[in-house]
Amino acid sequence: QLALSLAAPEPGRSQTSAETSGADGTSGPTATGLPDESTLPPESGPASTSEDGPGQDDPSEGAAGTELPTYYGTDGDDVLVYDGDTYAYVGGDGVDTLVLPDAAMELDLTAVDNDLFQGIERIDMTHADGSGALEDEPGSATGSNTLTLAVDDVLDLSDTTDELTVLGDPGADKVVVLGDGWQAAESVVTDDAVFDVWANDQGDRTARLLVEQGVEAEFA
Repeated sequence: QLALSLAAPEPGRSQTSAETSGADGTSGPTATGLPDESTLPPESGPASTSEDGPGQDDPSEGAAGTELPTYYGTDGDDVLVYDGDTYAYVGGDGVDTLVLPDAAMELDLTAVDNDLFQGIERIDMTHADGSGALEDEPGSATGSNTLTLAVDDVLDLSDTTDELTVLGDPGADKVVVLGDGWQAAESVVTDDAVFDVWANDQGDRTARLLVEQGVEAEFA
């Protein structure tokens, strides 16, 4: 389950938060900062950057549970550019960020297989400029993106934390949270931004969702 769609603790009502280090293939994460247009996924055909080196011959191999062409991160903090659910995204070790590169995108994690997104600790909706390219700096996007998720998505996105951080443009982007059991927690400050926090106790695990303050969080 997943279709479109990023580390501190606790829930609220709408708010929270990467970098990149990567291989030097023709697509995938870059070694410095956010990816530029050259790192966007190709217009046609599979491509990937893997932990073992750039340009894996068969990118469908290596992502457990899926045979889709796969973009790989590295052992560090990576940025992976979302190119639709015909690809899989594996962040690997570190704090890895999935970036939505365009305006008016809808990523519904509840509608796709969770194996499509692995090792993702942050989702960033702030870098779209409406043209499909990535801005050098976040925060000046035009248009709105929508991320839809449920508690299972938060728990399954990463194998190192039960916390997901979402960055967005206040007043424009939106997070739709499905299911019961979410409780608001104390807001947190990280990376010079304030995040609203919600927690959902699932017995032996507690999912934590951090949403950048000012981004609408709708609980349905």
